[in-house]
Amino acid sequence: MKRNTIIIFLFAAAFATIIIIKEYTENRSKPEPETGNILPGSDNLNLTEPRPEKGAENLIVKASGAVTFLLSEKNEVYYYKGAFDGRLTKTDYKEVRQIIKKLKSEIIPADLMFIIKSGKGASFKNAIDILDEMVINTIPAGHYAELEITKEEIESINILKKAKNG
Repeated sequence: MKRNTIIIFLFAAAFATIIIIKEYTENRSKPEPETGNILPGSDNLNLTEPRPEKGAENLIVKASGAVTFLLSEKNEVYYYKGAFDGRLTKTDYKEVRQIIKKLKSEIIPADLMFIIKSGKGASFKNAIDILDEMVINTIPAGHYAELEITKEEIESINILKKAKNG
């Protein structure tokens, strides 16, 4: 009888160990929830705010209401209104607030959309400064977003820099 009790006890312990290991590995394999942390100096700052509602993946923006800010190294900011045609206007963070106020008064509020694109050399602080300006100027949620900068936009910035230095 003693021998059977020991065998049953060993089987029970082994079974309990298997269950514990299974639960542990299942919990560890679950993906961590997205926290939205942004690392300073990151090339892709992922500033999307707020998260779009389901079904809003294909947000339609009127070109006449779109304003795009391109953040570059050395605290440089470039912008253009409407569809990108290769022409950029250079500004700085001191003038961004005035630009937003001016465009906000010129564009129908429902059509207004600010697009923020960070270049490779843009700092974390640059991105926060632009987002602060959106809040200061009471740009409603859903009327600004962060997107990837395009090769064409990067080339236009480089052309402007070469013209200035050359």
